[in-house]
Amino acid sequence: MNTRISKNFTMTGQSARGSLAFGSGNAKVLADRRNQVGRAGITLVPYLDINNNNKRDENERITYGLDLRINGGRILQGKNDSIFRILDLEPFASYMLELNDTKFENIAWQLTNKNMSILMDPNQFKLIEIPIKVMGEINGMVYLRSGNKLKPQSRVVVNIY
Repeated sequence: MNTRISKNFTMTGQSARGSLAFGSGNAKVLADRRNQVGRAGITLVPYLDINNNNKRDENERITYGLDLRINGGRILQGKNDSIFRILDLEPFASYMLELNDTKFENIAWQLTNKNMSILMDPNQFKLIEIPIKVMGEINGMVYLRSGNKLKPQSRVVVNIY
């Protein structure tokens, strides 16, 4: 607000500036004093890909522990969710996103793509769902017991449930 007083009149004014950003995930509206018109944004949703199909299904939960870096913008992470929002990105520019999977609560949770290049579109959030795979490794030998003898087996398929 401002007011200007002179001998014959009084003039008052009022102004506001900033932006409201919609569409960043979880029905969240981001209010900021900085102007976001003409800018671009990214919404990153890390989820546990249980069935390994690279698509987020209803029963696949959003996970915590993803660590990321990007060559520009501002990274915001909510206190109540693990969705990352990256603001103040230049439209029509390409950004390099680096993901790190060392802070997940389970060591078997791994990322298959740790680096990606993203081309930004103006005036919108680009939704990127990050599948986190449940991986592991086994090794050993398979033997067939015949009486008191063990005979090694080759070309055996092992299914783990």
